[in-house]
Amino acid sequence: MKTKLVTIRAAWIGGIFAVLAAAIPVLLTFINGEKVDNTMQNISIAGFDSSNIAVTNNQNEIHGDFVNGDKISINRVTQPENITAPEALIVTSNQSGGANTVTINQVSSQTYKPISALIISSVNASLDNLLTHYPQHPKVVIEIESGNSMREKVARDLEEFLIKGNLGYYPKGNTNIGRFSAHPISLFTNKKNLKFSTDLLKALNPYMHGITFIDTSFISTDVVRLYINGVPTFNSEGSVEIE
Repeated sequence: MKTKLVTIRAAWIGGIFAVLAAAIPVLLTFINGEKVDNTMQNISIAGFDSSNIAVTNNQNEIHGDFVNGDKISINRVTQPENITAPEALIVTSNQSGGANTVTINQVSSQTYKPISALIISSVNASLDNLLTHYPQHPKVVIEIESGNSMREKVARDLEEFLIKGNLGYYPKGNTNIGRFSAHPISLFTNKKNLKFSTDLLKALNPYMHGITFIDTSFISTDVVRLYINGVPTFNSEGSVEIE
């Protein structure tokens, strides 16, 4: 009977230890689960660079910036604001219009300049002298290469000189491209009119000058053709060099 009681007590003790052994992991799991849940609720994610994001569930033990690694700082460039400056002066070459703008006309040697009174007087006197030596003379026809408005102005000025003595004219509106391009000025005459042609060039020299090619194979004796192909360069007095 005594032995049986000892056996029953041992069985109870063993049962109790077995129950405790089974309950302890459950209790630990429950306790750990609460800690995990509580900690997970405090997770923080921070990152300046999306390629380098750190996660921690132990924030309480970290002081300051808890994101490890290099960080990228981006400086935003803002668009410049419009500046309102009523007193400002805006200058643009060849620009006109607007309250704060100034018109600038670029003046170069290839900009047309009116002929001075001195040159006009000199050319007219030389042409009058030419007419006294050649009362019977051929007509001078002025032609120009297209593509340069300054050649047009030179041709019109030459006509003004020539029409006074009925020496010649400029047939406006004619278009010539690629004719006699080897020389700045070409003069087509024949041997009979060669002396008149050279004296004509001398009379016009105070206004227009340049390297001139004279072709004496021209058949007509009634017409002399003066062809301007080069680029006009003007001086301050309005005289022009054909280059």
